[in-house]
Amino acid sequence: MISKITGIKKIAVETRFWLAGPIDNDCGFGALMKTNVIDKKFQDDNAIYLHETYKNLCSTEVIKYIVRKKKQ
Repeated sequence: MISKITGIKKIAVETRFWLAGPIDNDCGFGALMKTNVIDKKFQDDNAIYLHETYKNLCSTEVIKYIVRKKKQ
């Protein structure tokens, strides 16, 4: 069973990313918050892919802000 906060992190990440496979119990939330750039390498390394809608609209910092706010 996952904790409530882990569940919230999963939902926050899944609103902006398609998950190719679980990289950890928070769907990559931790990796996302640590990265400086959400590029193809980051996405491939972590098996989380930004939905096309957001790819060209938002910078890495904006995406991280949106996911962080969604978690709250």
